[in-house]
Amino acid sequence: MLLREELALLVELLKKCVPGELSPEVFEAVAQVAVYPAVEFIPLRKIDERIEALLFERPIDDLMWPSMLHTPGTILRPTDMTYQAAFNRLYRDELMGLETDPPIFLGAELSHNRRGACVLLEHLIVVTGKPTVGKFYDVEHLPESFIEEQRLSLERAVAAYRNL
Repeated sequence: MLLREELALLVELLKKCVPGELSPEVFEAVAQVAVYPAVEFIPLRKIDERIEALLFERPIDDLMWPSMLHTPGTILRPTDMTYQAAFNRLYRDELMGLETDPPIFLGAELSHNRRGACVLLEHLIVVTGKPTVGKFYDVEHLPESFIEEQRLSLERAVAAYRNL
């Protein structure tokens, strides 16, 4: 429990932060004590009756999941004026302009992971173009390095994809 003086200092320090520009260490600390919203894309395609997910490797110096495979996602930022801003960031920064059908909203789920609690805004995206980043994996045989906390989101997306 913070003392009154510590709480006052924390509040003053947080007021100095630029919205949307927290360092990874500060974000991770805040995420331990607050629920944060995340936009998740689950990119899928079908090759010969096999459904594949496009996964990306996290950096080796990632604080939570170093070198692990994941589906693309981004935290909603206070500087995002629209929901589309988060989509644009995902397409630009993670998917590198990959051609897909429009995102299909699957739902919102409360998730608890190593970082803390988050509301996942899950979206299926059907890949129509050829990716320049990431690698496709058969959803029935995912590598051990796939982030376990994302498995339920992937399963929901696969179920929705099968019903398209």
